[in-house]
Amino acid sequence: MVAASVHTPQSRRGRQSEWAWRIALAGALITAALLTISDPDQFLPAFKYLFSFGFLTTVQLVFASLAGALVLGTIAGTARTSRHPAINIAGSVYIESIRGLPILVLLFMSYYGLNQFLPMGWKLDPFAAAVLCFSLAYGAFIGEAIRAGIEAIPQEEIEAASLDAAPLPRFIHITGPRAFRTIMPAVGNEFIALLKDSSIVMIIALRDLTKAGYEYAGRTFDYFTTYFALALVYLVLTLLLSRFVRWMEGALDS
Repeated sequence: MVAASVHTPQSRRGRQSEWAWRIALAGALITAALLTISDPDQFLPAFKYLFSFGFLTTVQLVFASLAGALVLGTIAGTARTSRHPAINIAGSVYIESIRGLPILVLLFMSYYGLNQFLPMGWKLDPFAAAVLCFSLAYGAFIGEAIRAGIEAIPQEEIEAASLDAAPLPRFIHITGPRAFRTIMPAVGNEFIALLKDSSIVMIIALRDLTKAGYEYAGRTFDYFTTYFALALVYLVLTLLLSRFVRWMEGALDS
């Protein structure tokens, strides 16, 4: 006799979320394909221009910024849980200060403001300034999430681990993985927000996807086609990034 499978509300929501993701991705890809086939003289050149001049820059910017934000966030989040007053205050000041700044202002400070004081030969180019801006901004948000994840671990488990390991090995092997499993959905939302916020770098003349779309629309005066194509590209990238986050969640749970 085969036992009947039990479908919990959580498992049903997981399946519904999976189907929603598949439908959204398939819808975006099919729409892009149909538009390209039905009107190749308009949509095909727009897609080609976006992928030729902006796609790679956006992907590189997002993943470089994610790496920087994870490093800064991990340092700041663990600092906020430290019992050492100076370390705790330093982490708290960074998180509270950066979270209070608009990302656009931080981008201007990174590119225009900081370059004003750097000597010749040490000037930040637009890409480096954008990575610095997003690493600082999202490092603060991720740091606060990591603090919450560490504090969610039962204190007795941390104390038991403290008996057998030094602080750094304890974080790498015990505290860190537990905290990241807890906060991965929140961190994933920050990743997706970073991808969308990366569009503002066109303000400092960095040719990302949005800048490439702006240039193409200015040449052709076909604004609807260009920005509709741009929206589809961002949608597909966002959906793929959300799947990457799901994969990371599974890797941490295994």
